[in-house]
Amino acid sequence: QLGFEIAGQHALAERHGAEFRSACFALRIEPLGTRWKVVYRQGEMLREIIGQRLFLAGGGLHTPALLLRSRTALPRLSAHVGEGFNHNGEMQYAGILPQGFDEIDNYHCFKGMDNAGLMTFHWYESHGFTLHPGGGIEPSIFAAAIVSGSALAATPEVELPRRGWGLEYKRFVESVYPSRVIGFSSLGLAASHAAVTVRPDGTPDVVARDRREYDSYLDRLEGVLRDLSRRTGVTIVPAYPRRYAGMTSAHLLASCRMSERADSGVVNPDGVVWNYENLYICDASAIPYALGVN
Repeated sequence: QLGFEIAGQHALAERHGAEFRSACFALRIEPLGTRWKVVYRQGEMLREIIGQRLFLAGGGLHTPALLLRSRTALPRLSAHVGEGFNHNGEMQYAGILPQGFDEIDNYHCFKGMDNAGLMTFHWYESHGFTLHPGGGIEPSIFAAAIVSGSALAATPEVELPRRGWGLEYKRFVESVYPSRVIGFSSLGLAASHAAVTVRPDGTPDVVARDRREYDSYLDRLEGVLRDLSRRTGVTIVPAYPRRYAGMTSAHLLASCRMSERADSGVVNPDGVVWNYENLYICDASAIPYALGVN
């Protein structure tokens, strides 16, 4: 269904004069007065296109990488490009409920009204994070095990959903989720601890920065989870070791952050890149800091 929706949007845009070029990789951009040139690769061919306005939407990794690859042609580009990279404080856990938990023999985490997940803001004001049980990547992990023939399989045939939200996804989670297991993730007001750079070949890289403030965020989160485990009897297991926290996420933010002044960010409040007319950033890289919500 999502594919049909996107195809419909493309058709509508094309009727109004838009042109879509697929399987392309933008190599660099260059200002031509108030116009912009994009040099890109399509298959083995090197091509270029010129337009009046340029909108970058490559996400938290590829938008700053494209700007950094183009720095020679953009001498007034902000030094903040790539800095402040943030993954929205995401961590992932599994909670194993004890036998007889509140007289419930089995617990299935697919209780959202129109989705598989729920969200709690209970600790948002006091500790700066939210918890998200049941949705997102956690059920997909179980699905991967099922597809690969794992003993986790609840049914011999499982049809994968077309997208990771909505009623279809909720019914999918209901069919595969083990009982007495709660997969959940945290999102929070975490400080940046990394930056996006480019390697010599121009591909993006993520390098470590000072993570003391980020570790303080993890301390608050883990303290609450330990207390929650002690009070409820739920065994809480992190999906990966703490040293890998912040290395993976679907929330890649703040690498071209929005700011009120040119000396403190990359784009202005209208999404225009400081010092460059008609160059816009319209993706999550412009979000200035972690939000702590999905």
